[in-house]
Amino acid sequence: MRQIDLYVENGEGDELHYKVQVAVTEEEQRKGLQGVRDMLVDEGMLFVYDREKPLSFWMKDTLIPLTVAFINEDMEIIAVYDAYPGDETPMQETAKYVLEVNAGEDIDEGDDVEFNLDDDKYDFTGDMKVLDSDGNVQMSIKGGERIVS
Repeated sequence: MRQIDLYVENGEGDELHYKVQVAVTEEEQRKGLQGVRDMLVDEGMLFVYDREKPLSFWMKDTLIPLTVAFINEDMEIIAVYDAYPGDETPMQETAKYVLEVNAGEDIDEGDDVEFNLDDDKYDFTGDMKVLDSDGNVQMSIKGGERIVS
């Protein structure tokens, strides 16, 4: 999973900085932070979707308390939840991104978010990307093309 820098400008004018893992595949998104026993103050996870859509998150098998922020396509936080280990109550919003950081972070609805998914690894046009072991795109396959080995 790739790590990027993410910034939140909160209502007090402070810029919060996080190093987040980017969850793009269904498998990465399904696992999320389950099983993680601790996380540094400035770490987290960003879930990236192809468009704004109804999303539902829960804390099943998650061991640490989190702040969960739903982010729209305009990069604005539209909802924030305090999430507790093992709580299976769904957190549901229509969003394009979801940010999970340690509980207690000074993040609120209306805060602005900034990050750069700086290349085509996060392009959701339907093309299949072949990545090397470092996550760099080696080739892109369009619909209708075949891989022959």
